Amino acid sequence: ITKESDGIVQCFDFASSYPFAMCVGKFPSEKFVSRDDCTPEYICEHSNEYAYMFKFIAYKIELKDKLSPMPALQFSKCVEKINAIVDNGRILQSEYVEIYLTELDLLVISEMYKWEKAICVEVEVSVKDYLPRWFTDYVFECFKDKTQSKGGDPVEYSIRKAKVNSLYGLTVQKNIRDNWVQDFITMEYSIAECDAETEYNKFVNNQNSVLVYQIGVWVTSIAFYNLFQLGKCCETWIYSDTDSCYGINWNMEKIKAYNDSCKEKLRNNGY
Repeated sequence: ITKESDGIVQCFDFASSYPFAMCVGKFPSEKFVSRDDCTPEYICEHSNEYAYMFKFIAYKIELKDKLSPMPALQFSKCVEKINAIVDNGRILQSEYVEIYLTELDLLVISEMYKWEKAICVEVEVSVKDYLPRWFTDYVFECFKDKTQSKGGDPVEYSIRKAKVNSLYGLTVQKNIRDNWVQDFITMEYSIAECDAETEYNKFVNNQNSVLVYQIGVWVTSIAFYNLFQLGKCCETWIYSDTDSCYGINWNMEKIKAYNDSCKEKLRNNGY
């Protein structure tokens, strides 16, 4: 990529965003405990040591830079909104919003938006730590197998790619599933009533239940945060998906610095 490419849309992406998040990220590692309502600034200040989940409530919120091409606040995820101005599913400004977030989501939103008043309620907090070694070692092994088979047997590569992609899916399985029954007289289907606590205890006590749901929640939050760090490396962010960013006028020094920081995070956890 040279100076002659200025003005051309180019793409950079993570080799494997979710496996990377699982290998380098720190996750809720203890039982969540409730705490009092607090400010967004408090949560951001303690986001390195603690994982938070909470409802973020903001009054008169708007982008700091009105020309920002990729606003982080998603309209569809807000549980309440009043007079929101929306572009392509993203909130540019709103009189009032309520949305459930993690501390990493809030870090991104706090950097892009300003508000007149805001508070975090229904706050739950847990100490952060790396995922269990037996799991991250397996994630890294699957990623390595997929990468080394690229360019070889296409069937083997597809299988290994599906395997590494499935590791995230295993973290977000429904722990209480609907039990559908059929009335053989009317031939209609309906959901059978069940005791949620009993069904949940079955899930917890099942020897195959080794990955808790909050891992998957924080994987997506880490990937979301990482994507916005990548997006800062270009002058104009045009489009993005889960693990790639299309933009104009990329700063190659910033790209290298960010890539080096990602590799350093891997080394810090022994990969």
